[in-house]
Amino acid sequence: MAKRLREPFVAAEEADTDEARLEAYETARQIVEWLNVPLDQPEIYP
Repeated sequence: MAKRLREPFVAAEEADTDEARLEAYETARQIVEWLNVPLDQPEIYP
């Protein structure tokens, strides 16, 4: 999972654009939201 979180940032730094950095932030934000689902909604898992 750490590699998956790091990939967008590495790509953004290689691209060296604000747009790429914003995309990396959005990708990481979505992953973190997905990881928090069981913490925020424990009732969805039996």
